[in-house]
Amino acid sequence: MCKNVAKSTFISIKWANVFSFFFMIVEILIAMVIIHNWKIRWTKEYILLNIVNLKTIILYFLFVISIPIHECIHAFFFLIFSKDRKKIKIGFDKSNMTPYCSCSVPIQLWQYIIVMIMPYVLLGFMTRFFAIVNHNILWLFWGTIEISCAGADLFIVFLALFNGEYKKRVMDHPSQVGYIIIN
Repeated sequence: MCKNVAKSTFISIKWANVFSFFFMIVEILIAMVIIHNWKIRWTKEYILLNIVNLKTIILYFLFVISIPIHECIHAFFFLIFSKDRKKIKIGFDKSNMTPYCSCSVPIQLWQYIIVMIMPYVLLGFMTRFFAIVNHNILWLFWGTIEISCAGADLFIVFLALFNGEYKKRVMDHPSQVGYIIIN
């Protein structure tokens, strides 16, 4: 850890998962409102044609590969701002069953916010937008899951926006979900 730590903003991985679970409930409710507005009739034929078919299997596969893609999006934006590929790590914490991406190079807080929000924008928001435009329930499902997966990231963004110290330099917290403000 850095000697010039001024303040830490973080939540434990377990609390991040709890927050993400409740965030997922909200996202499912939003998806249900969207589906209700589409006036879909949930017939047996609709379910068989749209939920239990090859497209669904492909969508599940896309979801599984989107987990490392989510972390790679973090890594890509950490690389843009830190410019030090060797200080960026992607991995999987077996004790918490959580994938992660971290960067041990200090960057500006506004840059950190961008790093945290980009998987939500690229995988969640854009997918849900595509689903709404095309009235596609499978893409809506995937977008809802992707937005839910970004729950802890969005919580950290919320905390960062609340702090309002955008010109401060921050670094990923070495063991928790969050960041350390560097003097």
